[in-house]
Amino acid sequence: MTKTVFSTIIIAGFIACSCGSGEKSAAPDAKETTTIADLKPMEVETMVVKRGVFSKEITSNGKIMAQQKVELRFQSSAKIKRIYKANGDRVKKGDVIAELDNYETKIKMSQTKARFEKARIDLADVLISQGYDIRDSTRIPKEMLDIAKIRSGYIQSSADYELVKYDFSNSVMESPINGILANLQAKEMNYNKTSEPFCIVFGENIEAGFTVLESELPLIKKGQTVAVAPYFDQETKVSGVITEINPMVDKNGLVFIKALLQGTHEGLFEGMNVKIIIKSAIDNKIVVPKSAVTTRSEKKVVFTYKKGMAMWNYVQVGLENSEGYTIEDVLETGDTVIVKGTLHLGDMVPVTVKNK
Repeated sequence: MTKTVFSTIIIAGFIACSCGSGEKSAAPDAKETTTIADLKPMEVETMVVKRGVFSKEITSNGKIMAQQKVELRFQSSAKIKRIYKANGDRVKKGDVIAELDNYETKIKMSQTKARFEKARIDLADVLISQGYDIRDSTRIPKEMLDIAKIRSGYIQSSADYELVKYDFSNSVMESPINGILANLQAKEMNYNKTSEPFCIVFGENIEAGFTVLESELPLIKKGQTVAVAPYFDQETKVSGVITEINPMVDKNGLVFIKALLQGTHEGLFEGMNVKIIIKSAIDNKIVVPKSAVTTRSEKKVVFTYKKGMAMWNYVQVGLENSEGYTIEDVLETGDTVIVKGTLHLGDMVPVTVKNK
């Protein structure tokens, strides 16, 4: 379909005609034909185009990640006495998450403490035999003191005692940060597995990690705002600020970026897939909404309004975002563009403007 087709007369009814061998066609009845001028004007909405700022959009796929992620472990394989929290609970720094049955550890601590005290007495005896007083250690030569500690068993018993005290103090697990508890699989009265984390605490600050093409890097900078939306609810967007741009391009030509999410972000979980939208302002562009651009014969067309008629214009669209296009030719500042009601329009079809 060409522009010429839309400029021909639109026939409203059949033209009565008579054809026969050797006979001339009868003249059409003027009352049964309709011209463009006779058509009832179609209602449209318009806007006046001008040069301004265009928000170029870069979209990417990303994942949610906590800025802080702490894996908590018990050092002992003792029986789990009590679990106070559950997955998804919010915890504050110092909150008790779980505790082990420390009866055996208490016994071990008493035993190692006794051995340590005996070793300290033995150390004093060794030093006295050499003419030194342990209470005045500054007078004892370092080499002599080291030998005395080895002979008395002081070094080994001291290390054993400190290790048991450490285990005892770690029989109660406390949260090291404010955050959300996750991946807690253990059960009370079962023995703890030291080979794997007991649970994870994700910090309250949430980030989105994503990649962009290296060709898009000139449009991205630290401090720039992004919109983050989960794929199950893309209408709900969370604002974020770019905090990190990894200065390395991978083998696929991609650069990894992090954005810190702002405000509330309920429902966004660690590892969740999200859509990232980055807007970059480009000045001095003629912009029209997407509703103003239609396709005719696989070419982009914009209708302008002039003297009560729709005028057909082939255009070259440039940049695109979710709302509109930049137009690189034909249109000029001050032109009136038809933005609604373009579906059945043709060239020089009469229209009536009904703007809201």
